[in-house]
Amino acid sequence: MSKSSPKSKVQSPKYHLPDLGLGTWDLGLLRICAALWIALLFVAPAARAQWAIDPRAFVQINLPADGPVELLNVDYGSSRIVRSERTMTMDLDVTLTLRNRSAKPIDGLAIALGWGLARSEGLNAVSGIRLEAGQNYALPARMHAEIETPPPRILARPVDLPSGARVRLDAVLFADGSGYGPDQMRSLGMLRVNQAESARDRRFFLALFQSGGLPRLLPVLEKWVNEAHTIPGAQRALAGAAAERAREQADAAVFRVVRLTGAPLEILSGRARLSEGRLVDPILEVRNQGGKPITDFQVGWVLRDLSGTEFRAATTTASARSLASSGLPLAAGQTISWSNPTVLEVGPGANRVLAGRVYVRAVQFADGQVWVPDRVALESMNLSRVATTSPETFRLFGLYRAQGTPALLSDLRR
Repeated sequence: MSKSSPKSKVQSPKYHLPDLGLGTWDLGLLRICAALWIALLFVAPAARAQWAIDPRAFVQINLPADGPVELLNVDYGSSRIVRSERTMTMDLDVTLTLRNRSAKPIDGLAIALGWGLARSEGLNAVSGIRLEAGQNYALPARMHAEIETPPPRILARPVDLPSGARVRLDAVLFADGSGYGPDQMRSLGMLRVNQAESARDRRFFLALFQSGGLPRLLPVLEKWVNEAHTIPGAQRALAGAAAERAREQADAAVFRVVRLTGAPLEILSGRARLSEGRLVDPILEVRNQGGKPITDFQVGWVLRDLSGTEFRAATTTASARSLASSGLPLAAGQTISWSNPTVLEVGPGANRVLAGRVYVRAVQFADGQVWVPDRVALESMNLSRVATTSPETFRLFGLYRAQGTPALLSDLRR
């Protein structure tokens, strides 16, 4: 009888991988890892997949066929649109070449860029361009947006990413003060303020030349432009967690009211809090001391640092809130308390101050007229350096640099 062979325990074969410090792998474990690698190769890239969209097909330019400006060309520049299953990044860098086909000169243009709901729109506006009938102007349209939809399990109905972006004409301001367009972004008021400040500064520059010639005019013009470049850029409103953190860290600030001669609006008091370069929840009490209803007003906030140096911090506009909650229009003799629960990022330096000044920058009336303080009044209150630099100042300085003194003087005298 033959000797039976000893029974051996059945074991999974072992596979020795190259010496990578991984040791010996069991076949069952190897199969699991292989399945995981297959999942990573085919499933994960699909979840991460991104693709670019041609901006020429994505961006829609909507200008009224019977409007005062005609679209001649669209340059998409470095525009880039990238999307995935649930996210999209839009960087629009579009330039529209427009022609003034009306019979009147144009002083300002505003276009709105947006996607989806109206609240996603942003505004691009230019003032002080002086576009004569038949002339062309290259108007930039810029927008950056990062969009992410919630996971489908969170919503009852899925939310789609935008299928396109739109560029539309919001407002046109003519040299005579009249306007065109739906003005859904309330841009006409801002354009009219810039127009009034530009006309004021033209008068001031002409008076400088008439009283002292070029030696008096050119230093002031160059000084204003240089000082404007040292002032922080456009203010930005914060929202969400960033705004709440600023509110938690904000300290009360004392603002002294500057009363300007001839102002139809009187600021009775102004309060706000400051938090590391942010103006938090400004509050104003104002009175209409003129004889006409006021439909809007702008107030300038000036901050002073520990060394005593002042800098322009922010401008608040009454109509930034809805008309129902802003207290507008403001009848003659009426007093209101105006507040806006907002956090404005006003630039570096504000974390070192707890004091400042507040003054009336502009007042708009129901008949479309605009009041702005003259330069003499601003100078007398030491506000000239921190007051807003008008578009006309930049235009005249650019004209002087490009074409010389004769072109500057010819333009001022027209």
